[in-house]
Order: sequence, then C-alpha cells, then structure tokens
Amino acid sequence: MSHYEMKAKDYIMEGLLQLMKKKNYDDITITDITESAGVNRVTFYRNFTAKDDVIKDCLKICDDNFNKVKNSNDNGLYQMLQYFEINKKIISLLYKSNCSHLLTEHILHTWNYNKSDSNIVAYTKSAWAYFMFGWANEWYLRGMKETPEQMVEIFENMQTQNKNN
Repeated sequence: MSHYEMKAKDYIMEGLLQLMKKKNYDDITITDITESAGVNRVTFYRNFTAKDDVIKDCLKICDDNFNKVKNSNDNGLYQMLQYFEINKKIISLLYKSNCSHLLTEHILHTWNYNKSDSNIVAYTKSAWAYFMFGWANEWYLRGMKETPEQMVEIFENMQTQNKNN
C-alpha cells in the first residue's frame, strides 16, 4: 500500500468520525465522507466497500493502540475494561450512532470466532466474548466511574459471594 493510500484511509476514517459527532450515522453518505475527508469516491472505494468497513478499520487501529499498552498477564475481563477505557472516544461515537453491534462483531473477531468452529468451541468463544462485552458495556453505560481494577475487584467479590451461597 502506498503512502498516499495509507493517508487516504486515515483521512477517510477521520472524516467519518468527525461526521459521526455531528450527524446521525444512518444519514451519513459516502459523498459526505469523501467531502469531509477531501478525497474522491474512487479513493473511498479503493480502500473500503462501505462505511461500516471504515468503522471496522478504526477498531483495528484501536486494537493496535491497546496492544501497545496491554500486559499479556492481565485477565481477559481486565483487558476488555482497559480496551473500553483507552478507546472511550470511538466507543462513545459507536454508541451514539447505534453502531455498538460493530464493536460486538469486532470483539468476536478478536476471539477468533469462526462459523466453522465446532459447536462447543463456538458456544464457548461466544459466551466469554459476550460476557466480557456485557460487563464492559454496563460499565460504560453507567459512566465508567470505577477503574478497570475496581471493576475486576467487584467481579471477584461477586464470585466469592456466589461460592459462599
């Protein structure tokens, strides 16, 4: 990929994110995105097939940013909460735009979910991915007042209480 194509992708992603701050996602057109990004339609379609693909690439960049700071020793729930904390701006835009399903799809993808997985593998991956997403989702919806560390502590306390009952 040429330097120009990489820049064009960046401009398109930034253009869409800027539009999402001001406009309903469903009302944003490819023309709106190309005008905001300062590129033509050919450049858009050379890099993406649809605006959802732009969001998916933005989430890949979020992964790259997150991978630079995550510790492989951290448990999965803590990592999911950190991911939400680090990428709060784009996640907020996804929620505002009713596009949180793209985040859910992305999370399943990071779990290497594949429709060809055996039933038990697919169910296990889905259960864990949706559990951790649900925990982080509720935390986000409640304003992320606790730190990721405090959220893990809440979860561990909940587990201890369930064992004692």
